[in-house]
Amino acid sequence: MIQIPYGKIVILFSLLAFSIFVLFLWLRRIRIKKGKKKAEKIKEYFKTAPKTKVGKIPEKKKEIFNRIIKKINQAAESGDKVLELKLKEDAQLKIEAPDVIALQTPKFSLHKSFSNIRFQKIKRLEDKVKLYLKKI
Repeated sequence: MIQIPYGKIVILFSLLAFSIFVLFLWLRRIRIKKGKKKAEKIKEYFKTAPKTKVGKIPEKKKEIFNRIIKKINQAAESGDKVLELKLKEDAQLKIEAPDVIALQTPKFSLHKSFSNIRFQKIKRLEDKVKLYLKKI
């Protein structure tokens, strides 16, 4: 009969488990150091990054955006799924999130969040924009 040295096998498996545990701790430490370095780089970038100045948004532009918001609310209340809007050439309407819409121009950006409306997509045509929405 062959004698199996169970004591040696248990010791070897214990050493193997311990070395794997130490390896995981070492890899975790390396990952944490990399994360800290990356965070420091990002902090340094934002300290030295050029500051953007936000000027006052003209009242006329705010009124245009408020009219767009009013049209969106009216379309949602009436049950329309498609809304056509006319915009100037320099203005763009974008969906930032399913419930957030933004009016962007080269100088500023206005955002509005809706609690009862979800935007599905925007289709840009020659002189107008089709906005597909869904009321919740």
